[in-house]
Order: sequence, then structure tokens, then C-alpha cells
Amino acid sequence: MPWKEGWQIDWKTYYRRELESPAGRRTVDDLLRRADDTELVRAIQHGAILSFPHTALDYAGPLQAWVVGALYRAGVERVIALGVLHSGASAAYRTALDEEQPDDVRRAAYEEVVGGWLVPGATIGTPFGDLPGLEASEDERVPVRFDQSGLLTEEFSLDTFLSLLRRGAVLRDVEPPEVLRVFVGPTREPLSRSFAVAERLASWVRTGLVPNGRPTAIVTTGDLVHYGTAYGDPAADPSEARGEATDRFRSSVERMLEAGLVARDWPLAYRLSTGLLHSDQREILAVVSAILGPARARLLHFELSDYAHILGMPPPCWVASSLVAYERADACDWD
Repeated sequence: MPWKEGWQIDWKTYYRRELESPAGRRTVDDLLRRADDTELVRAIQHGAILSFPHTALDYAGPLQAWVVGALYRAGVERVIALGVLHSGASAAYRTALDEEQPDDVRRAAYEEVVGGWLVPGATIGTPFGDLPGLEASEDERVPVRFDQSGLLTEEFSLDTFLSLLRRGAVLRDVEPPEVLRVFVGPTREPLSRSFAVAERLASWVRTGLVPNGRPTAIVTTGDLVHYGTAYGDPAADPSEARGEATDRFRSSVERMLEAGLVARDWPLAYRLSTGLLHSDQREILAVVSAILGPARARLLHFELSDYAHILGMPPPCWVASSLVAYERADACDWD
């Protein structure tokens, strides 16, 4: 496993408690009532894929609320949400990434978790009520499969966003959009290093789910930086100023996004993701690129959120809270 990812904390419970607390509920309502970003509305209407973080509520809440507000203002009726499948919660995933394991062991582990994962059930529960789920079929050629073994039991990457999406419908007195959650496991074959699965998954999303005559948006999530003592960087400098670190990591993130979206150099983007950045989107970025075709990434918001006090670790423990618009190249002149 390339970094710890905070696996020792029950993040699903942690984030749910944030939402269920009186202070958290007040924060959610305040953020949703103030969310008004016409730039994001235009981005959605021009087919952009918006990417938001899943950091703590004070960090990610404003960015997720902007996305939720824009989805409602754009009249979106269906949302396809590409979630992170965190490797820390899956022994098979960690084995597939482990270069010290024998090739046959890595390949077998990869086959256990590869591709997109769906959650059985017609509704999606949140602390603010249920969301309607979109129906989708399994496709082993992609592969896309329903989780029947509890792989997603501890997965949390979409929980806060879906909660805000449901609460947004209540505050606006409208019906919420239907949502399809697709949690993205490994899409890069660990031995051949092929991204064929990313292309097949993108095709499944693009041709099978989006063009149906109803306003549909694709969103995704990912914390683009994990850095410091809790994330496999024991030599991280605790005296480095946040502003200096922010500039340094923003430049690295922009290079990763340029490689993945503009140059479409997915191997380079993957190497950058798994190196200094420890990015959640190491498996997702190629899928996003393949959905959009020639594209660019606009980094609309970037800050480093301090997780040292949450993790109980010595600083620094930086996690990036980033809002990104992934836009098709032929739709990039609208702004």
C-alpha cells in the first residue's frame, strides 16, 4: 500500500457524525442557502464533469454545496457520481498495488476489485432522507459489478455529497435527481500497465447511461493531495508554511491534470498521482479523460486542509480540498 490513507479511522462514521450533529446540520443548511455559482451552472450545461473533495465538512462542505446548488439550478434530473474506492479498506486492492508480491498474486487480487462497483438497492440513504437510485446492469466486459461481498461497506467518498444533494432538495422544495453511484476501483492493470479498463468503463458511462433525453450530469470526487507524517512522508517539514506548500502542491496537481486531460498521457498522470501527491484520482483520471475526449482541467479552488488534529499525528498532515471542472476541449470557449 503506497500510503496509509488514514485507514485506522472509521471515516464513514466520522463524516456521518459531522452531518448528524446539530452544528453540522446548521452548517449544511447555511452552505446550501448561500450556494450560488453561475460559473458552475454554465460548466454543467456545457458537459463538464465537476470534481469535489471528500474532506471534513468545514473544508469540503462549501465546495460540495456549490456543486449541489449548480446541479439544481441547471435542472439536472440524473447524476452519475464516480466515487473513489479507497484501497485502504480492501486487502485485495492493497495486494494488487504491492510490487513486492508475486505477479500471479497481484493479478488475482486485481481481478477481485478491478473496474466499477455498484451498490444494490433502489434508494440511497442519507441523514436527511433517501435519494432515488438509478438502475444499471452489470457488465463483466467492462467490468461493472454489484458489490455482493461488502467491498463498499466502509466506503465514504460520496456520503457527504449525497447528503447535501438530498438536503438541497428539501430546502428548495423540489424532487432530488436520481443518482447512480459508480465506485471506481483499479483501472490500470498492475503488470501490463494497460488502461483498457478505464476506456471500457468510460464507454459504459458515456454511451449506456448519459444520452437518454433527460438532463444528466457526471460528477466525481477525489482528494488530490495527501502529504505528511500520516501518509508515508516521514521527512515532511513541519516548519514549511502553508502558503509555500500550497503553491508547491498546486503546481504539481496542475501538472498531473495537464498530463491526464490535455496530453492524455495516462501513465504519466498515474505516476504523478502515486508519487508525491498520493492522489485519490489515480484510477479515476483516465476514466474522466476517456469520457470527455480531448479536454482540459480548470482548478477552480485549491487549498491544503490540516488533518493533523483529526488524525492525532504530528504535523504536517495536508489533504487537498479542491474543486475542479473537467471540460471538453470543444466546450472550453464558453467562459
